[in-house]
Amino acid sequence: MNDEISILLTIPGIGYFSALLIYAEVGDINRFPNSKKLCSYAGLVPTVRQSGNKIIRGRITKEGNRWKLVDRIHKKVR
Repeated sequence: MNDEISILLTIPGIGYFSALLIYAEVGDINRFPNSKKLCSYAGLVPTVRQSGNKIIRGRITKEGNRWKLVDRIHKKVR
């Protein structure tokens, strides 16, 4: 097992299969300049609508690469 998977396994609620899935989907974490880019890639950012000075933040977007893991989490939360 490599170091990245070992680190993922330290996250509460992440098991071996989920760690492998995240590792396979993300690949080299260094290709993302910051955490916001990674979250956007995974589709974990809120919808933002803006008009003038009014900003409305909504549900998590369904854009980006939708991991099976993320889809499962969304179903559990609903």
